[in-house]
Amino acid sequence: MAQPEKPDARDVAIYANDLYAVGPHRKIKSANSLVAVTHESLNEQYPTFLSMIESEDGVQNLKKMFNAIATGAHNNGANSEIFWLVNTTDDRITDKNLTHSQGSYPHAHIIHGPLPENFKYGYILKEKTYTPSPKLDFKEGLQDLIASRGVIGTSHSNVVLVVPPDIAVSPLHMVIMMTKYLNFTHFNAHATDADYKALNDMICGQLRSMMPEGGARLVCDDFNSPGILTLHVQSVDQKHKWFERPQPSL
Repeated sequence: MAQPEKPDARDVAIYANDLYAVGPHRKIKSANSLVAVTHESLNEQYPTFLSMIESEDGVQNLKKMFNAIATGAHNNGANSEIFWLVNTTDDRITDKNLTHSQGSYPHAHIIHGPLPENFKYGYILKEKTYTPSPKLDFKEGLQDLIASRGVIGTSHSNVVLVVPPDIAVSPLHMVIMMTKYLNFTHFNAHATDADYKALNDMICGQLRSMMPEGGARLVCDDFNSPGILTLHVQSVDQKHKWFERPQPSL
């Protein structure tokens, strides 16, 4: 007997704008698990995440994506603890897909808190399954790095850090920080168009060289925020699907 088709997030959206729809995740089933997907009519125009943010409307597209994630999560009962992940690949130009994503179309996986005690995939955040070499003290290590480099309190709107090998959690790990903002929800509520342009330029610059080499994961993990808006660009082989429990576990 054929299994009933699982509902598409676009058909059961709890929030949508003219770029993204946000609805329940098909695989990671929880009241706190969502997915943001672009509307099907845009698949040809934006076949990949990078094509979406590099387009003429790229800055506004990033803004709409952030709005969809933040508003969808808020409508679903989220506090400021929001995790989201985008697999950035392009199956048109390479067979190599180091993110193990099943599709290169723009979409974001979202988990928000507080997580229920019986959340089947709670280990995703506790054990950081989205990265191949998780470290329990990564947040503290990043905070030490920020302090040592004098990042906090600077007038710059964004800083790129190459995380050194002793705390890096991927073979290639870049950290993009917007020092004026505490976390993702704070940025979404208060960022200017200039801030979005600076962030979009930085993300595009980091991803452009990685796409032909198998892509990258773009991650925001505000369950483990260092106190500044922090996005992780993680590349080279990520070894597993981001929600699969690594063995041995952390």
